[in-house]
Amino acid sequence: MPKVTKNSDQFIEGRSSPRYDLRIKVILSNKEKTFLSYTQNISVSGVLLEDVIPVDFFQNEESEHVVENIARFQKVFDDVNANGITAEELEQARNKAASRIVLRGERPMGRLSSLGGNWMYRADYRSIADDLKSIRSVTLSDVRAVLDRYPLAMTTTVGVGPLAELK
Repeated sequence: MPKVTKNSDQFIEGRSSPRYDLRIKVILSNKEKTFLSYTQNISVSGVLLEDVIPVDFFQNEESEHVVENIARFQKVFDDVNANGITAEELEQARNKAASRIVLRGERPMGRLSSLGGNWMYRADYRSIADDLKSIRSVTLSDVRAVLDRYPLAMTTTVGVGPLAELK
């Protein structure tokens, strides 16, 4: 097991997770560039790299559209919060969730993960048929009730790049 770093940097910026001296190769790649570095140390809250990632690494032709793209997200969230979803959208979501459940259940590890999670968190056994029945029972009224209680919002936005701020 790597040793825990015991230095004053461990708790900077409100970090409370222990940092481990572990050197891992990190390769970041985009369409145009590749960046290579190694970690100095790691924790569950992040990694500290030996080298600084160049600012221009994240800059591309799309970076100027960040504010517009965030506004598009917000417009969709506002529309769903105000008007809900359509019956067609609900059916698409049901089908996608049902497909995932069935496909995951065909792999031993997928089924065991589902069984173990249900047992650990709910102390309950649920068959694939039970899960599919739950998915199929969701109504537009159920979705509306959840949206009324927990409206969609851009609660956390993280960006890396040349913009100084988002408005």
